[in-house]
Amino acid sequence: MHEETEAVVDDKLGFIQKVINTGDYDVAVKESCTLFEMVFKKIFQQAIVSLPYKDREEILQTERKVGKGKKGVQDFTFGELVGLLRESNLLDKWSKYTAKDLGLIKTLDYSSIVNLRNRITHDGMSCSRGEANIVYEYLRNLLAVLGFADLDESINLSFKKREAVPIDSIPSTIDGENKDGKDLSINDRLPKIIKKSKYKSVYSSTYGNEGSRLQIQADNVREFDLKAFDKIIEQSKDKTNLLGLDLGCASGDITIDRFGKYDQFEHVIGIDINPTKINEAKEKNSNKNRFSFYEMDIESEQFEGNMQDILSSIGNRKFDVIFSALTIHHLSNPLKALFKLRKLLNKGGFLILRGSDDGTKFAFPDEQNLVQSLVYLTSDVQGVSDRQNGRKMYYQMWRSGFRNIELKYSIKDTSGLTMEDRHALFQESFAYRINYFEKQLNSDPQNKRYQEEYQWVLDALEELELEFLNESFFYAETDFIAIGRK
Repeated sequence: MHEETEAVVDDKLGFIQKVINTGDYDVAVKESCTLFEMVFKKIFQQAIVSLPYKDREEILQTERKVGKGKKGVQDFTFGELVGLLRESNLLDKWSKYTAKDLGLIKTLDYSSIVNLRNRITHDGMSCSRGEANIVYEYLRNLLAVLGFADLDESINLSFKKREAVPIDSIPSTIDGENKDGKDLSINDRLPKIIKKSKYKSVYSSTYGNEGSRLQIQADNVREFDLKAFDKIIEQSKDKTNLLGLDLGCASGDITIDRFGKYDQFEHVIGIDINPTKINEAKEKNSNKNRFSFYEMDIESEQFEGNMQDILSSIGNRKFDVIFSALTIHHLSNPLKALFKLRKLLNKGGFLILRGSDDGTKFAFPDEQNLVQSLVYLTSDVQGVSDRQNGRKMYYQMWRSGFRNIELKYSIKDTSGLTMEDRHALFQESFAYRINYFEKQLNSDPQNKRYQEEYQWVLDALEELELEFLNESFFYAETDFIAIGRK
């Protein structure tokens, strides 16, 4: 649950009740409809991620029909949203998929609410207290079914299939013993610890065509990276013999290119979890006095000890600059990793993080809603990295102890690009996503849902690739860099 979402819902419900009590019935209806819109959009987004392929396709077709191919659900009016839910039979599909009784919210007369709102908004008519109360109660009933206390999470969970739990699997305890008088394990006696962080992603820099894609990506953001390096070198202009670290260095090309531009760096260490890439980096490295590469996992228990051994071999030094590009979002506990990095920095040392965020990706015209559909589906696939990392970087840096944090942004778009550059941007931003679905399918080849998702993504990527090659098609996204200081 995003705290801001919960706060918005809480504030609006309180406000609606207040304006009803003060006689502002028209305002109460309008504000209720605003909340309805927010909830309906979230339900739609979760539906096209969770429901079976056939249901998702029918819902997306209805979206294109209601939006007349000119706009997606995020731009729908309240009336269009209600029409989308009704014509796509979304609630029936949801109920069938989860085996849950959604009778209450399925029978609510949303069309009457639309008509009432239109009379107030467009015809200048007023409503009665009774009408305002009915709309408010409809809203509260909908939120109650979803679970108001944690709206985002509840909508997500409400799409999960219900699984029965055998009653005899639930222990009956008295003072640490079960009904048979036997000692219970700690898992039986204490609550299960639910970690907020995600599992480490299954991403591999050597899977499929990642090597060529990473080179495209590195070239596209080179000037963006160097602006960040220029910034910290300017603030370190009186320092020489700097020691640098590149976390997630892959084959070392970016390490050597970015750090190598500045004479202030005496030595730079590159580390990566992938042994194949580290071997490539060592083979390419023609300046072993200045660059060295090591296979290392920052989330392993041995990391700090292994890193200390390396630093001891070069005079027990600490780093002056740590750079990490598109790595933190693959980790299971980014905050813990950043705290480890902070301990490795000299006082006044810099950390440069580069990340991305699927929320910044948009396109027009996208009549099939391929961009957003791929974004939504990728966000929930098995083993995916954090696709919303960009917006979290400031918070993550601050929580791990960095200060004087500065954010930089770089927008990439298709305007003015050659056909080749357009295709390269497609390769960088979308083509690789099939890897996650392929790995998911390989983990359970007979899983029908995995089969459907894999095929849908294949088809969607083929169509989107053609769109990118259309010179009138516009696409844009944003890269993020955060610079923090110890």
